[in-house]
Amino acid sequence: MTPPRWQVVAWRAFSGLMALGALVLGVMFSLVVLGVLLGLGLIFSGWWWWKTRALRRVLREQRAAAQSATSPAQGVVIEGEVVREASDVPRLPR
Repeated sequence: MTPPRWQVVAWRAFSGLMALGALVLGVMFSLVVLGVLLGLGLIFSGWWWWKTRALRRVLREQRAAAQSATSPAQGVVIEGEVVREASDVPRLPR
């Protein structure tokens, strides 16, 4: 025995509303999770930035010292080619 047509339509409408409600709840839950993860990421990145500030300062000073030591105004640039005889290289026995 098949159910009346109005029951089939009512059941489909009810199941559609339930699916729509589940979709809305899923989107809400994912937005909450995304917000929490974003907040934790910001907290972690701020902590990491604070903990590595001394290292960044040392690296900045070393880079400045290296650039000032090798500036073209103070150093001598030598360009050229190197030619090496093949007989100078010891060969391994085959």
